[in-house]
Amino acid sequence: MTLNQKNITWKPHQVIYFAGDEPDGVYLIKEGTIELYTPEGLKLNEISDKEIFGESSIILGKKRTVTA
Repeated sequence: MTLNQKNITWKPHQVIYFAGDEPDGVYLIKEGTIELYTPEGLKLNEISDKEIFGESSIILGKKRTVTA
């Protein structure tokens, strides 16, 4: 695996990825919050500054299980 670091800014309520998407990377929150939802729309969690998300799909080699 190669390290390809990018700084991306999302607008409020913009979807980063959907449940069922192929994983394309792991994300580190530098500033702000991210909400994680089930495919049915149930809010599972809210994560914020200095937290990582999206790693499970990369590690397990499976499609995204939540929407972020």
